[in-house]
Amino acid sequence: MSRLRAVVSLTLLVLFTISAVTGALLILLPHGKGAGSVRENIAKLYTVSSILILIPAIIHIYLNSASIKLYLKNY
Repeated sequence: MSRLRAVVSLTLLVLFTISAVTGALLILLPHGKGAGSVRENIAKLYTVSSILILIPAIIHIYLNSASIKLYLKNY
């Protein structure tokens, strides 16, 4: 079980980093017709990583549901 938690956590970290970096690049890169295929490829990578992050996030919540219940019980 702890191996699965480690894999899920590392996957979340990698996908979040990809999503954050590509999101920042999309903000910084020029917009409009002349932006080119680089911006399009970054946008595709951003979209895919942002969608894929949902899978390990749901698994992470499931694996840590006992801790989450304890946190919420205290409030």
